[in-house]
Amino acid sequence: MVLTRNNNIDLIKLYACICVVALHTIPKGLSAVTTTIYYLSGVAVPLFFMSSGYFLLNRGEISIKYSIHKIVGVFRIVVLWNLIFYGLEFIWKIIHVRKISFSISSLIQSVFQSLVQKDELWHFWYLGALMLIYVALPILSKIIRKNGYKRVILVFLSICICLELYSLCTGYPVQKYVIQTFRIWTWELYFLLGGIFGQGYSKVSGKDYEMRIHAIVLIAVTILNIVYQLFVGLKVINIVTGRYLNAEYFYDSSIEILWIALLFSFVLRLKLKPGIVKVVKVISPLTMGVYILHPIVLKFTSSLFARNSVLSCILLYVVTFGGALVGALFIKVVRLDKYLMKI
Repeated sequence: MVLTRNNNIDLIKLYACICVVALHTIPKGLSAVTTTIYYLSGVAVPLFFMSSGYFLLNRGEISIKYSIHKIVGVFRIVVLWNLIFYGLEFIWKIIHVRKISFSISSLIQSVFQSLVQKDELWHFWYLGALMLIYVALPILSKIIRKNGYKRVILVFLSICICLELYSLCTGYPVQKYVIQTFRIWTWELYFLLGGIFGQGYSKVSGKDYEMRIHAIVLIAVTILNIVYQLFVGLKVINIVTGRYLNAEYFYDSSIEILWIALLFSFVLRLKLKPGIVKVVKVISPLTMGVYILHPIVLKFTSSLFARNSVLSCILLYVVTFGGALVGALFIKVVRLDKYLMKI
């Protein structure tokens, strides 16, 4: 089964993009409001992986050639953006430091460091994890076609639950020992969940009373999950006493997995109005660009706002997201998006 373009999936990716910027601009621990927004934004990366799985695991047989093509596409984006950033840094040194220094080895080092959550483009860890997903994709798709989703999902779900229980018992997030690029058990789980929803929710569906029940359950689980994260993130699992735990350490939480699955399936079932569809169609192609650009924009906008109040944090978010969106739109207008924003 090959799925056609889905406006609901595009809306999910847009929402994930909105959340990922909030995750990096809204500080946890400043107030109850900012901490709640921060943890609510923790859906961002899992939703990105689920959206990818929704299509890729339902496009039919995945060949090694296809996986290599996608890996090359991801790596191209990583190399080009590192080259751009390196070039801008080179120009800055010439103007301000009056020193010319160019090293191919340092550029290559920057490329690979960005894939493992280091250096200036640290957020490219997501692209590194995506490349690993593509490496395993041909084998994974064959296993699913032969044995179905249930057993494979159960394996990865069991790993996540075991890690959660271990962290709760020790009071320390075991995931901290593995950088996000290589937490492949987590990303494969969300990728697979997206794939299974691609089979059951390929069309918008749901009677009014079913949607109301779904919404009520989603709201209840959302509240329960936030309360759980606020309590566990401060009182149970702690890296630094008195500081809330990063959202990344809750991706393996069973209640978080349930929450994200409910949210993903609910948005899939929504009947979108024409006005919303138009907005989604315009902004959705820019989501990858916003993801890539927002930490770069944040380097400049963070100096404008102190992040010492809810208002300043919201302003920082709006300016950062807006700047990244304008930058992505510019790239699309000058027709460089197929090189810099598309895999």
